[in-house]
Amino acid sequence: MTDYDRQEIRDREIIKKCVCENYLHITNPDYIQVTETNNRVDIYFTATTTNNKEVAYVGEIKERKYPLSNPNNKVTYWMLQLDKLEELKKNKEHRPLYINIFSNNIILVWDLNKLDFSMLEKKEMELKKTTLEDTGTKVKHYFDLPSNMATLIKY
Repeated sequence: MTDYDRQEIRDREIIKKCVCENYLHITNPDYIQVTETNNRVDIYFTATTTNNKEVAYVGEIKERKYPLSNPNNKVTYWMLQLDKLEELKKNKEHRPLYINIFSNNIILVWDLNKLDFSMLEKKEMELKKTTLEDTGTKVKHYFDLPSNMATLIKY
Protein backbone atom coordinates (compact mmCIF):
# COMPACT_ATOMS: atom_id res chain seq x y z
CA MET A 1 0.00 0.00 0.00
CA THR A 2 1.36 3.44 -0.93
CA ASP A 3 1.75 6.42 1.43
CA TYR A 4 -0.99 8.13 -0.58
CA ASP A 5 -3.43 5.25 0.00
CA ARG A 6 -2.63 5.12 3.73
CA GLN A 7 -3.26 8.87 4.10
CA GLU A 8 -6.48 8.75 2.08
CA ILE A 9 -7.84 5.84 4.14
CA ARG A 10 -6.89 7.58 7.42
CA ASP A 11 -8.56 10.84 6.30
CA ARG A 12 -11.76 9.06 5.32
CA GLU A 13 -11.90 7.26 8.67
CA ILE A 14 -11.42 10.54 10.60
CA ILE A 15 -14.31 12.15 8.71
CA LYS A 16 -16.50 9.04 9.01
CA LYS A 17 -15.96 8.91 12.79
CA CYS A 18 -15.65 12.58 13.77
CA VAL A 19 -18.02 14.31 11.33
CA CYS A 20 -20.55 11.68 10.28
CA GLU A 21 -20.89 9.65 13.48
CA ASN A 22 -19.91 12.01 16.33
CA TYR A 23 -20.94 15.42 14.94
CA LEU A 24 -23.91 14.54 12.71
CA HIS A 25 -24.91 11.42 14.70
CA ILE A 26 -25.37 9.23 11.63
CA THR A 27 -25.93 5.81 13.16
CA ASN A 28 -26.90 3.79 10.09
CA PRO A 29 -23.68 2.49 8.50
CA ASP A 30 -25.49 2.23 5.14
CA TYR A 31 -25.71 6.04 5.14
CA ILE A 32 -21.91 6.50 5.03
CA GLN A 33 -19.92 5.34 2.01
CA VAL A 34 -16.23 6.05 1.90
CA THR A 35 -14.82 5.68 -1.60
CA GLU A 36 -11.81 3.82 -2.92
CA THR A 37 -8.60 5.87 -2.77
CA ASN A 38 -8.49 6.27 -6.56
CA ASN A 39 -11.99 7.81 -6.68
CA ARG A 40 -12.27 11.52 -7.63
CA VAL A 41 -14.28 12.22 -4.44
CA ASP A 42 -13.63 10.88 -0.93
CA ILE A 43 -16.93 10.25 0.82
CA TYR A 44 -20.69 10.11 0.34
CA PHE A 45 -23.10 10.25 3.24
CA THR A 46 -26.75 10.91 3.98
CA ALA A 47 -27.75 12.89 7.04
CA THR A 48 -31.21 13.37 8.48
CA THR A 49 -32.23 16.89 9.49
CA THR A 50 -34.17 17.76 12.63
CA ASN A 51 -37.25 17.93 10.38
CA ASN A 52 -36.67 14.30 9.32
CA LYS A 53 -35.54 15.26 5.81
CA GLU A 54 -32.71 13.20 4.33
CA VAL A 55 -29.90 15.17 2.67
CA ALA A 56 -27.24 13.47 0.54
CA TYR A 57 -23.68 14.86 0.64
CA VAL A 58 -20.47 14.30 -1.29
CA GLY A 59 -17.15 15.37 0.17
CA GLU A 60 -13.55 16.06 -0.72
CA ILE A 61 -11.11 15.72 2.17
CA LYS A 62 -7.78 17.55 2.48
CA GLU A 63 -5.41 16.83 5.36
CA ARG A 64 -3.23 19.71 6.51
CA LYS A 65 -0.05 18.69 8.35
CA TYR A 66 -0.14 21.77 10.60
CA PRO A 67 -2.50 23.26 13.19
CA LEU A 68 -5.30 25.71 12.48
CA SER A 69 -5.04 28.96 14.38
CA ASN A 70 -8.29 30.19 15.90
CA PRO A 71 -10.41 31.36 12.92
CA ASN A 72 -12.44 33.55 15.30
CA ASN A 73 -9.34 35.69 15.76
CA LYS A 74 -8.29 35.86 12.11
CA VAL A 75 -9.85 34.75 8.84
CA THR A 76 -7.57 32.37 6.95
CA TYR A 77 -7.92 31.06 3.39
CA TRP A 78 -7.76 27.49 2.13
CA MET A 79 -7.17 26.39 -1.44
CA LEU A 80 -9.85 24.44 -3.32
CA GLN A 81 -8.74 23.44 -6.79
CA LEU A 82 -11.19 24.20 -9.58
CA ASP A 83 -11.15 20.61 -10.88
CA LYS A 84 -12.12 19.33 -7.40
CA LEU A 85 -14.97 21.86 -7.22
CA GLU A 86 -16.26 20.75 -10.62
CA GLU A 87 -16.04 17.08 -9.62
CA LEU A 88 -17.97 17.71 -6.40
CA LYS A 89 -20.70 19.66 -8.19
CA LYS A 90 -21.19 17.05 -10.95
CA ASN A 91 -23.80 15.06 -9.07
CA LYS A 92 -26.64 17.54 -8.53
CA GLU A 93 -28.38 15.17 -6.09
CA HIS A 94 -25.60 15.58 -3.48
CA ARG A 95 -24.63 18.72 -1.54
CA PRO A 96 -20.89 19.28 -2.13
CA LEU A 97 -18.62 19.67 0.90
CA TYR A 98 -14.95 20.58 1.12
CA ILE A 99 -13.39 19.26 4.32
CA ASN A 100 -9.99 20.21 5.78
CA ILE A 101 -8.47 18.26 8.68
CA PHE A 102 -5.80 20.03 10.77
CA SER A 103 -3.18 18.52 13.06
CA ASN A 104 -4.66 20.13 16.19
CA ASN A 105 -7.89 18.08 15.96
CA ILE A 106 -9.90 20.74 14.16
CA ILE A 107 -11.92 20.21 11.00
CA LEU A 108 -13.27 22.95 8.73
CA VAL A 109 -16.24 22.03 6.52
CA TRP A 110 -17.47 24.26 3.69
CA ASP A 111 -20.91 23.67 2.19
CA LEU A 112 -20.01 24.69 -1.36
CA ASN A 113 -23.64 25.38 -2.26
CA LYS A 114 -23.61 28.22 0.27
CA LEU A 115 -20.64 30.01 -1.30
CA ASP A 116 -20.98 32.63 -4.03
CA PHE A 117 -17.99 31.77 -6.21
CA SER A 118 -18.58 34.85 -8.37
CA MET A 119 -17.46 36.87 -5.34
CA LEU A 120 -14.23 34.88 -4.97
CA GLU A 121 -11.19 35.47 -7.14
CA LYS A 122 -10.15 32.54 -9.33
CA LYS A 123 -6.38 32.14 -8.93
CA GLU A 124 -3.65 30.08 -10.51
CA MET A 125 -0.25 28.93 -9.37
CA GLU A 126 2.36 26.42 -10.43
CA LEU A 127 2.27 23.63 -7.85
CA LYS A 128 3.31 20.01 -7.43
CA LYS A 129 1.18 17.66 -9.56
CA THR A 130 0.67 15.39 -6.55
CA THR A 131 1.11 16.14 -2.88
CA LEU A 132 2.92 13.05 -1.64
CA GLU A 133 5.11 12.19 -4.61
CA ASP A 134 7.52 14.22 -6.72
CA THR A 135 5.83 14.00 -10.12
CA GLY A 136 6.79 17.46 -11.34
CA THR A 137 4.69 20.62 -11.37
CA LYS A 138 1.74 22.05 -13.26
CA VAL A 139 -0.37 25.20 -13.20
CA LYS A 140 -3.41 24.67 -10.98
CA HIS A 141 -6.51 26.87 -10.87
CA TYR A 142 -8.15 27.37 -7.50
CA PHE A 143 -10.28 29.46 -5.16
CA ASP A 144 -9.22 30.51 -1.67
CA LEU A 145 -12.07 29.68 0.69
CA PRO A 146 -12.36 31.91 3.77
CA SER A 147 -12.38 30.11 7.11
CA ASN A 148 -15.25 32.24 8.40
CA MET A 149 -17.55 30.60 5.81
CA ALA A 150 -16.86 27.11 7.14
CA THR A 151 -18.24 25.10 10.03
CA LEU A 152 -15.56 24.39 12.65
CA ILE A 153 -15.61 20.99 14.34
CA LYS A 154 -13.26 20.03 17.20
CA TYR A 155 -12.62 16.37 17.80
